[in-house]
Amino acid sequence: SATLVGALRPCVDKPLGPPLTNAEIRGRRMRNLAWIVPLYITGCCFAVFWAALGAPRSVLYVLKTPFGTIDPRTWVGLAILFAATNALGAVIYALRRMMVKVTVQGMTPAHRLTSGLRQLFTAETGGDIVREAAAAVVAGAAGGVLLLVMFNVLFDPATIAGMSNVRLEIYVSQAAPLFLLAFFFEATLLAGLRTYSSSDNDREWWARSAAWLFLIATAHAVASLCVLLLPILILQLPQILIPLGGISGAVSWFLARSGKTAANAKEGEATKASRRTALIMKGAAIVCLLCVIGGISLITTSALVRIPEIKALYRQSDYTEIARLLSWSAPAEARRHIFILRETPAAVLFRFMVVTLGLALLMSRFLNVNTYSMHAMYRNRLIRAYLGASRWTRRPDPFTGFDSQDNVKMWQLRPELLWGASFADFDEFLRRLANDDHLFSQLAENTRGNVVHYLARRGDANRSDVQAEVVNAVNNRMLHHDIVHNIDAPCSIELLRRNRGYFDQERYQGTLRATVAAEDRGSGEPGKSPIPPLQRPPLHIVNTALNLVGGENLAWQERKADSFTFSMLHAGNRRLGYRDSHCYGGPGGISLGTAMAISGAAVSPNMGYNSSPIVTFLMTIFNARLGWWLGNPGDAGEKTYTAPGPRDSLFTIVDEALGRTTDTHPYVFLSDGGHFDNLGVYEMVLRRCRYIIACDASADRKYAFGDLANAVRKIRVDFGVPIEFLSAIYIGPQEQGRLGKYCALANIRYDLVDGDVKPGRLLYIKPAVYDDCPPDVKNYEKESDGFPHESTSDQFFTESQFESYRALGRHMVDQMVIDQHRHDWRADSIEAFLDRAGDYLDG
Repeated sequence: SATLVGALRPCVDKPLGPPLTNAEIRGRRMRNLAWIVPLYITGCCFAVFWAALGAPRSVLYVLKTPFGTIDPRTWVGLAILFAATNALGAVIYALRRMMVKVTVQGMTPAHRLTSGLRQLFTAETGGDIVREAAAAVVAGAAGGVLLLVMFNVLFDPATIAGMSNVRLEIYVSQAAPLFLLAFFFEATLLAGLRTYSSSDNDREWWARSAAWLFLIATAHAVASLCVLLLPILILQLPQILIPLGGISGAVSWFLARSGKTAANAKEGEATKASRRTALIMKGAAIVCLLCVIGGISLITTSALVRIPEIKALYRQSDYTEIARLLSWSAPAEARRHIFILRETPAAVLFRFMVVTLGLALLMSRFLNVNTYSMHAMYRNRLIRAYLGASRWTRRPDPFTGFDSQDNVKMWQLRPELLWGASFADFDEFLRRLANDDHLFSQLAENTRGNVVHYLARRGDANRSDVQAEVVNAVNNRMLHHDIVHNIDAPCSIELLRRNRGYFDQERYQGTLRATVAAEDRGSGEPGKSPIPPLQRPPLHIVNTALNLVGGENLAWQERKADSFTFSMLHAGNRRLGYRDSHCYGGPGGISLGTAMAISGAAVSPNMGYNSSPIVTFLMTIFNARLGWWLGNPGDAGEKTYTAPGPRDSLFTIVDEALGRTTDTHPYVFLSDGGHFDNLGVYEMVLRRCRYIIACDASADRKYAFGDLANAVRKIRVDFGVPIEFLSAIYIGPQEQGRLGKYCALANIRYDLVDGDVKPGRLLYIKPAVYDDCPPDVKNYEKESDGFPHESTSDQFFTESQFESYRALGRHMVDQMVIDQHRHDWRADSIEAFLDRAGDYLDG
């Protein structure tokens, strides 16, 4: 380790060579920490060596070397060993510095080394080497002496073998961390001795390295104590600790989703209640995590004791000897745990680890990390409640109540494609299709046969089945084939419009509804009505959050997420790029139900700026996961964006549990769009939408307008587009003698960024209850705690609750657009609707 330190320490303040990419920086950062690995292994070996010194007739007690007999316990011996290794590292570091000083562009490594060695005979360079080596010798000797002092005071080698109670387990868990702490002291001393000849960059390197040492030592100590001693405590107090672990887990999960819990430390400073709630959540999560670790350790012990070799040893063991190790009357399971810890042969333990790891890797190839989560349960119910409710005819499974036909693919929402509602006369369309040799011959033979059979004997075939088959067959041709010229073509909007125009010919006239786009329609012949425009639905964009909890963008350490959208055209975001929805996220593309469920995946281990490391780990362990892994739409996902999920579930679930979600891996983790922007305004401004109506239905009982502020802030930071509200409007709880408003208007200043783009308009609507509300709404508001800002965790609305929200929404819009003189007013455009809302605010 000392040699690696000398080879890795920065020897210049100004880095040499071309600029590094983020990936190269991460790679070199990990290589710079490579010296910690052998140091950690050395610490573990030293703990074993120190324990062996106390064993009877140990060959290690006195070492015979060519230089004589050495007692390893002597302070001088270990001090010399530490000092010598440090001196070697110091010499390597000094030689590297000399080679850099004499480097000339174009010089070979051999010439650099030769020139560097010549510097040894100069007074300046020789003195530098001497000072570096002297500081390393002093620091190394001090570290060796400190290490021996700590071990002699805390763990006498003569008594380790006979330790009673659980002091041996304490030694096993603390010996290696003590070794690392001695090196921590040694590095600190070396940096201090070289203060006047080292640079800020060098001191920063030592500080970061020492911090890593301290973190590893602490993690080893805490994890070892939990694994070795927590099971004994759980077995001793099962009536207390087992319920405590479950209750603390429930409390931490509930508070993590509570509106009273601050999303970050800055928000926590706002109120004492927020700080108190956040503290309770973290404490409960830590208690639950400790209980989980102790439970896993007990499960491991139970598995090991069933191995035939261990079972035979356990049956032959002396229970009274093991019981003597415990100072209290311990149950049999506690004695068994101590026995397994102390008596399991290393070979058996190694085989056990290999088998369990191999089984985990094998099963991770079959168990999809997306499929086996709570997402599918959540998605199926959303599809049934919303998409299924929009179908006239359903044929659900008699037992589950779900119908797979309820769900559709995102790309199928393209208005150029055929739908069941596209037909004015389906039977006539089939007859004309059967007579259209050009198109009919392009369909599959099975589809042609079903069409012919249906036309011949309609009573023997189900019309809906034939219609679905024909629609799918024709749509697939429209997506990848130029029907007019009968040639394959890449999928594009232009191809779809050209193919849909094929059905506007006289041959299919009257069988389909109007299909002419508004921008393409003409006035028609004189005296006749113009061709009716195609009633294009709004472009449906599903908003989700791309989690960057493990990202390294310092400017995004608060948001920890980026926007990610699905539409009938593309899936992706502005930084990484977009992929065609027809081929993104699995065979046939991602479905509307999956995108909708991801957009509502509020319960997720990684939740953007709401993420907490402890809660993330717990939620992953208990599989409380609604998020979804998909291929990266950027360059990193060139080979994965068509996959429905990761193939290696084990490593993926580890990344999710540890919060290592980034946008640089082949797969990205998506969750609720509210984890980035809960209103969806961010993506609308990105697309330069002229008119935006945002309905803020979040649970905001204090009317802090957090979601609005979050959207305005991110839009200004990322796009440079300010959103300016026209006037101060009061929206909030009813005040004495003051009637508030239900909305506010703002200008979206696109013109400050794009000079040729006109400013947009934003209508912000937020529910509130005032004196002008219907009496039943006011009555429900008095009886309900939180209305109209009840938590979305309530998924079971009563009739009165549902009707109160519906009536309030209707009343709010009526107040915005209808006055006393024009009760039948209806907007003929979005612009007119916003103008009317402006009149309402002015009045």
